Amino acid sequence: MDGVTAMRMHDGSRQRRIRVDFAAAVNRYTASSLSPLHSLHGLPMPTVTTSAKLNCSAAALRSYLGATANLPKTSDPELQLEVLNAPADVVQGGVIEFRVSALGFKQRMQHRYVSVTETEIVAEQTDGPTRSWTHKQLIEDHGDGTCTLTDEISFEKPGGMLGFVMTDDRITESIEEGMEFRYEALQAELEAG
Repeated sequence: MDGVTAMRMHDGSRQRRIRVDFAAAVNRYTASSLSPLHSLHGLPMPTVTTSAKLNCSAAALRSYLGATANLPKTSDPELQLEVLNAPADVVQGGVIEFRVSALGFKQRMQHRYVSVTETEIVAEQTDGPTRSWTHKQLIEDHGDGTCTLTDEISFEKPGGMLGFVMTDDRITESIEEGMEFRYEALQAELEAG
């Protein structure tokens, strides 16, 4: 049965048996979008990876990213990001609570910083509309006054009716557009000093 699993589905008072080809479901994602993170259902979560080379030192970028008050400055204005509660500095175990307007919905979210080093910040959703959300920021210093910021976001779309609106494709598109704005805003903020 190589990757095919039989499942029982309850449909009202009837019970029906269906076959699900999990290998085919996994193959929907290209090799570059596969994540080591897996959903609650065991399938790899969609992952969006973007990066930009910035004209600043890695230390300057890390310092900027380490101040939670800077988050709204580099977020797409359409998101209307509002930080509700957060520590002044990004620290491991710290929790940030914020509100955004995404895909026509105002959502309150909460993330916990699970890994914070000089070159990496990883935040995981503890409360929000998606079933799962992990944002990893990696900083690579080039030693010439420039650095590369790579953002890797893995997510599992919401369940229920919201999942019909917030599809994988719409979430991916929103992330990509948001990152484009973010990198331009980051460069402008860092140049302004």
